[in-house]
Amino acid sequence: MYGTYVVSSRVSEGKITHIITENKSGRQAYAVKSVVDATGDCDVAYLSGEDTREYGKNNKLAAWYYSCGKDGYKLRILNAKGDYADNEGSGKYEEVRFGGLDGEEISRITVLSHKATLDDVLKRRKDDGDIMPVNLTSIPQIRMSRCIVGEYSEAYTEMHKFFEDSVGMVSDWRRRGPVFEVPYRILYGKKIKNLITAGRCVSTDDELWDVMRVIPCCAVTGQAAGTAAAMTDDFASLDVKALQERLVKDGVVLHECEL
Repeated sequence: MYGTYVVSSRVSEGKITHIITENKSGRQAYAVKSVVDATGDCDVAYLSGEDTREYGKNNKLAAWYYSCGKDGYKLRILNAKGDYADNEGSGKYEEVRFGGLDGEEISRITVLSHKATLDDVLKRRKDDGDIMPVNLTSIPQIRMSRCIVGEYSEAYTEMHKFFEDSVGMVSDWRRRGPVFEVPYRILYGKKIKNLITAGRCVSTDDELWDVMRVIPCCAVTGQAAGTAAAMTDDFASLDVKALQERLVKDGVVLHECEL
């Protein structure tokens, strides 16, 4: 169901019974057996009363666009700097921060992102009068906002650590070397039995959160979460060995020592 957002849930005896959504048709309730929260902002967990935490450092303003000019078709990744002014006041691009969990704030970060893009285009037109933006960011560039407080929370310092309940491995996209096994326990919390998470919703410290938010890590945790959701509606009680056997059968390598 594209263009559909989770806005609430119904919980009974520690399990989500219904997910409440809204779209152009209005509001609907879907009866569920198990739920994978891959919202990026941990919305389902938060709305269902599971323990979550917010990213403490907040997000810098991010912007990018593609341009076409005398040097061809180029990707412009902006590290926005300089002064800005909007309806909320004025300041410097490099100093503004966003949590990403407030509707007005999300609108503002999108507006400022587009404003920074326009500033960059006008600056470049001093050297290339024909340069044009041909593709802009259409969604707010939020990296980390809210994640689950899991049965276990993995730290960045646990690189190369063996986890008996590993459901796959991820690497650090920022530099070569670190390998992290993904313990099953970081995918689910302590309150809602039939809720599991994937991607940047899983339970980590802030530094590993920045690693876990990218697409390859979303694929690893998503496969594990989806497989588990097909097997149970009580994630803490799932036989992890059975889950691992299923993942290995599907081609997942669980431990670094197996590489």
